[in-house]
Amino acid sequence: MPYLIDNKDIHDPCLNLALEEYCLRNLEGEKDYLLFYVNEPSVIVGRHQNILEEINYRYVRENGIRVVRRISGGGAVYQDYGNLNFSIIKKFNRLSLANIKKNLAPLLVTLKNLGVAANINDRNGVEINGRKISGSAQFSNTRRIVVHGTLLFDTDLGALRKALNSNSNHIQSKALKSIKSPVTNIADSLAQPVDMDGFRQRLIAAMACQGEELKKLHISGRQWEQIYRLAQKKYNSWAWTWGNSPPYQIHKINWFGSHRIETRMDVNKGHIEAIAIDTDISANGTVEKLQGQLTGIRYEFSKIRDTINELNLRELTEHISSAQLLNHLYQT
Repeated sequence: MPYLIDNKDIHDPCLNLALEEYCLRNLEGEKDYLLFYVNEPSVIVGRHQNILEEINYRYVRENGIRVVRRISGGGAVYQDYGNLNFSIIKKFNRLSLANIKKNLAPLLVTLKNLGVAANINDRNGVEINGRKISGSAQFSNTRRIVVHGTLLFDTDLGALRKALNSNSNHIQSKALKSIKSPVTNIADSLAQPVDMDGFRQRLIAAMACQGEELKKLHISGRQWEQIYRLAQKKYNSWAWTWGNSPPYQIHKINWFGSHRIETRMDVNKGHIEAIAIDTDISANGTVEKLQGQLTGIRYEFSKIRDTINELNLRELTEHISSAQLLNHLYQT
């Protein structure tokens, strides 16, 4: 009989991912656990992804959507208060790695009982009429395994499409790319209205053994202290979320009126390792000054903006504005 972990109705994605990892690594190893949570608007990217190849940075920044990296692989997902996350934590064995379909079976039963015919596709996504409602991934430390995923119950699909609409054709990397799929909400297919909490309770019942009520597991105050530290040190840090993007190269060409600027950058561990800016603007060493100051810093919107603002780039900004230069140098 699995235990149901109480997440205290927390909506912070960093805390929820920290809670999940803490439980995976520290709870009693012979027991199985279930965790459900809802995040505030956020994009959760896979362990081996380059964030800028997955998101519309400008939309995400302007709408206050948080971006966090998880410990498992797979693609980027948009989440909000209409998305239900689930985690299944159990003892590791080699069969567990191939058993995602078995772990997802209660979801299919729950949907069937609500009059919805769903199926699992060849990438372990759950679909309704060819449109995705759930994606899943897994992570193992050879002692425990977590199978976790998302459930699009009543998500803002317009925001989802905008947040994950990356303009990254000028980026080259070997990072894992998300596979785009048409999506839909579970709520739109229900014959009878059910709210998210009602759906969650039905899913929990389907996951319980022989119809028994799951035992609740309340995390102690001391354990929560460790979870908060993990969230702050890891999931809420720039180094984990942005610095862990695989190495990539950027090649951008922009025209500002009659003036052309071409930039090539090598980015590693989130920092600019090398940069070459070529332009037809006669700037009396300004370009070289800019290149020197950008080399070695984080490839981060605010860092590049501050560098531009701190330098005297008058010879260059007489022809293009600082905002145009920033938009050229940073993926937006």
